[in-house]
Amino acid sequence: MIFNSYSFLFAFLPLTLIIYYICGKVFRKDFSNIILSVASLIFVACSGLYHVAMLCLSVAVNYVMNLFLSN
Repeated sequence: MIFNSYSFLFAFLPLTLIIYYICGKVFRKDFSNIILSVASLIFVACSGLYHVAMLCLSVAVNYVMNLFLSN
């Protein structure tokens, strides 16, 4: 799935935005951010599991570096 595909523009994006705003109104803001993170993983997973692994590795490295630099 790419950003300008019909499946993204007319299915994935509207569904994600609707779920995000509903969760933002019903639950805490943190939960809606989790929804966006999961949607991002699903979007990346459409291009392959290798890319999901690279995204998770990148997030983990950035988190550890942030902990290291904040102290």
